[in-house]
Amino acid sequence: MVYVVTGLPRSGTSLMMKMLHKGGLIPFADNHLSYESDFTISLPHDYEFLENCKGRVIKVLDPHIFQLPYKHKYTFIWMKRNPKEQAKSQIKFLKATAPILPFDKGSSKRMAQSIREDTFKCFEMFKDYDCDLIKIRFETLLKKPLTISQSLSEFIKILEPEAMAACVKQRSAKCLPYFMEVEQL
Repeated sequence: MVYVVTGLPRSGTSLMMKMLHKGGLIPFADNHLSYESDFTISLPHDYEFLENCKGRVIKVLDPHIFQLPYKHKYTFIWMKRNPKEQAKSQIKFLKATAPILPFDKGSSKRMAQSIREDTFKCFEMFKDYDCDLIKIRFETLLKKPLTISQSLSEFIKILEPEAMAACVKQRSAKCLPYFMEVEQL
């Protein structure tokens, strides 16, 4: 079994990875801030690294692009966020990391529509996998971290929900004007 935290960028996947790590799962990641692995960008062509992921949790963003092979059994944890706020967060991130990209007043609206379309593509793709799937709303996670952690613990059966819930900082689900990730450096 490979545990996969997945979703589209800026949906709460890093927070979920941190929670699962504190809850007892071993992450397959290059660092414990973004919890990303350089191996995932080689998907779908190079996937031999997944042999090292059995019993561990890995983060895969944009799973319709970086598609996992069908030969493994997966437990997918899909992170979903309000597309409007997620689009704002993606644009904020892109402005900080790629300031030469042009954005206009309609960028956020177009990005939110793209998020909706890509989400549909992902769920069509999930139908073809031998998998378990749980969907977590970012907004609900921020409001009820212990409830979500307990649900995940029942779903995965090896987690410590109190340790997981302690990772969640109380805040609004709206796109913040700063990056919470910086606070953790």
